[in-house]
Amino acid sequence: FQCGFNAGDGINWKRITNTTFLDLPYTTNVNQPGIWMFRLDNAAINNGGCNTKGHLTIKPYKVDMLGGRNVELHGPCYENYNQIMCKFRDGTPSKGALISYLDDTLARCTVPMVFFIGPAKLYLSLDNGITYPYDGTFFY
Repeated sequence: FQCGFNAGDGINWKRITNTTFLDLPYTTNVNQPGIWMFRLDNAAINNGGCNTKGHLTIKPYKVDMLGGRNVELHGPCYENYNQIMCKFRDGTPSKGALISYLDDTLARCTVPMVFFIGPAKLYLSLDNGITYPYDGTFFY
């Protein structure tokens, strides 16, 4: 037996390679056996969960100019020892908070107040601001 699913559009589908339904509790694509995550918001079905490729998914993708809103950051594989920092378009660093050690796919940062509207870059550090290997775009 093979494992997989369709995207609900009758066109796109994903086969979970090298896995049978008996293997599902013991295999994963997000470093947690029994858990599988996929992105379905694009035309193609992509693996979800954490990655080491530098791209952030930011939710919500639109915030108001007053700042103070926490945004959720998905992308990196977080560890409980990470010292998370976010840097925004104007270079303002903001200390982040790891939401849960049990969920290695989620962190959050608080966005600052700004005096513009439009796209803004967010850069993420896992080493207390020494490097910022992850980035993403959201909107004010």
